[in-house]
Amino acid sequence: MIETILLADIASYRPDSQSLRDLKEVNYFYGANGSGKTTISRVIAAPSHPDHANCRVVWKSGRPIETLVYNRDFVEENFGGEDIKGVFTVGKRSVEALQEISRLRAQSVELVAKIAQRRETLRGTDPETEGGKLAELGELGKKLTARCWQQKLKHEGQLAGALEGYRNDKAKFLRKARDTRASEPGPDFVPATIDDMRERAKTVYGPSKATETFIPTPSAARLIELESAPILAKVVVGKKDVDVAALIERLGNSDWVKQGQPYLAESEGACPFCQQRLPPNLANSLSQYFDEAFLADTSAISALEAEYRREAQSWLETIAAPLDGNHPRLDIDKLRTLRDAASARLEANLLSIAAKRREPSRPIALQSFAEAADAALGPIATANSAIKTHNATVANLNVEKSRLTTQVWRYIVDVELKTDLDEHFQKAASIQRAIDSLNEQITKFETEERGLQRQIQALEKEATSVQPTVDEINKLLGSYGFNSFTIERDGSHDRYRLRRSDGSSARKTLSEGERTFITFLYFYFLAQGSASGIDTQSDRVVVLDDPVSSLDSDVLFIVSSLIHRLIESIKAGQGPVKQLFVLTHNVHFHKEVSFDTKRGTGSLRGETFWVVRKIRGQSLVEFHDGNPVSSSYEMLWAELRRPGTPAPSIQNTLRRILETYFKILGGWDLNRMWENFDPAEQPVCKSLFSWVNAGSHGALDDLHLALDDSSIERYLRVFKKVFKVSGHLPHYRMMMREVAAEAQ
Repeated sequence: MIETILLADIASYRPDSQSLRDLKEVNYFYGANGSGKTTISRVIAAPSHPDHANCRVVWKSGRPIETLVYNRDFVEENFGGEDIKGVFTVGKRSVEALQEISRLRAQSVELVAKIAQRRETLRGTDPETEGGKLAELGELGKKLTARCWQQKLKHEGQLAGALEGYRNDKAKFLRKARDTRASEPGPDFVPATIDDMRERAKTVYGPSKATETFIPTPSAARLIELESAPILAKVVVGKKDVDVAALIERLGNSDWVKQGQPYLAESEGACPFCQQRLPPNLANSLSQYFDEAFLADTSAISALEAEYRREAQSWLETIAAPLDGNHPRLDIDKLRTLRDAASARLEANLLSIAAKRREPSRPIALQSFAEAADAALGPIATANSAIKTHNATVANLNVEKSRLTTQVWRYIVDVELKTDLDEHFQKAASIQRAIDSLNEQITKFETEERGLQRQIQALEKEATSVQPTVDEINKLLGSYGFNSFTIERDGSHDRYRLRRSDGSSARKTLSEGERTFITFLYFYFLAQGSASGIDTQSDRVVVLDDPVSSLDSDVLFIVSSLIHRLIESIKAGQGPVKQLFVLTHNVHFHKEVSFDTKRGTGSLRGETFWVVRKIRGQSLVEFHDGNPVSSSYEMLWAELRRPGTPAPSIQNTLRRILETYFKILGGWDLNRMWENFDPAEQPVCKSLFSWVNAGSHGALDDLHLALDDSSIERYLRVFKKVFKVSGHLPHYRMMMREVAAEAQ
């Protein structure tokens, strides 16, 4: 389920993010055409689209599910051609399959809940910030970093020379402290007092030449030793005194048989490859053939491969380390070329060992790595020779500097930070064990859940069909008077066509209402099935973007009823649809589809209400605690009550209120309303009605430019006086909420 949608820098939405948080199972959005509703549906449909780079869809427990969006894009994609993809659903006669799918899906839901619970324990409940055990471990690290930095600041003065290289980086300082704690002091190490170290530091850390660090030289001895391992040349086959040995050796397919052996246990007496019945003792014979000696040899090959890979990786990492720096004594280009040649030799040997692991009976011989290794180490040896010569000139002073630096770090770690480090590593080890356990459980549950999904898909393939959808759609079309066309299956193909009663195609001759209704019906059944024959019951999110823009009131009612049925199934936890978004500009449809006798002034549990507005060309989504759409008349007054500068459509708003209340509801003639004013006020009243009619029925451009705040305020006062003079001031005060304000 979607919990949060972030909208930023897309279409009419501003670059600063708008956050639609705490979304529920059913979410209603109301807004005028062009206000930005379709942008929301498109972000939900394709959050990873390049146009939506600054938007984000946050899923519950970080687990995305399928989204189905009904909007203009859906209609064009699915009804632009002659035929339509079929919708697979489970037929009524497939009761057993449906029950088994339901049982497996319940198990899947239980596993998903377990995964989510463990992920929350691991990462916390807020998807935008890290929490849980990972945050706990991170906070522990921050606490230790701060404590270590306190010691750095304490010794920044006289002992700063011992901290050189770690004084400007908290993380680096912490790593040095941890490394010092993990290492043992040398046999010649003698601890010193703080006063003694401070006195010696005055001389030791004075200006002098610095020694240079030797470039690490990786050893290839173990790699060369592994190249001549006897197991590589050995023909590894099974035991020869078993009844299947002769056949295997004659066919020469020992490796193939070994690879297929694990599938035998799951085949229930049938060959896992050709499905023929197998001799009852075949599994036992194969187990005897691949005896302990065979298993030991294959294990030795795998162990050799793993060790060779580790040694190769270590060797390459060590020799590549100086390439990242700008070492003045090293021929970087030459080293890189020789390193690449050595890497290619190691990769070739690893491929040969992998082939030996897959086919143990095939003897192999590895290419010698000694020559390539020696060549690659040449530039490093040359640089180290120069470094050795340089270091000899400053050796005496730096021996004492090194000794004092070691004593300072050992004092900081073994004396000052000992309690903090011991406590940190004890707590960190406990948290890490919990993290490892949670990750293992998540991996285990995910594997089990994927297995259940495969079983569900297999059952769906056997039990689903596109015909039930045809029957149901045609039944609804006939029930509501759409008798001039039907939807039918395209021969033996799993696709649909629209046909007139004379057999001709109806696709290009549908009215706008017919087209909208049939596309909605198609989507309605697609939301509860699948276009592929699998995943017909998989969890999904459904978005309806203005599904009734072209329907008459009768069809609007049946569409609303179908959506109500969908909402009820969501609230009851039944069916594949787990979350619904309804976006519309139609007030009547919004009232129909959101109607619920159990709702009071606020929202029901499991639903949210939003209003999408466009103000000065920019879209804004507002949350409402309760249904904000009561009636068109109420919404006109709501526009007047809104704080801030009146909207450009203020003329039309005033006209519609006056016409609705006085002319339609009250039976008043607006053109004679001025007669109820005093003679001095009659011109103002006439001017108001002249302005109202001009603003609502004519072009607005010039009039908008002429209006200023004082003009609007003057006419709003006259607008109020119309109600006062006519004896309807209580209605004005009620609609403007002035009564409630006075009561407070």
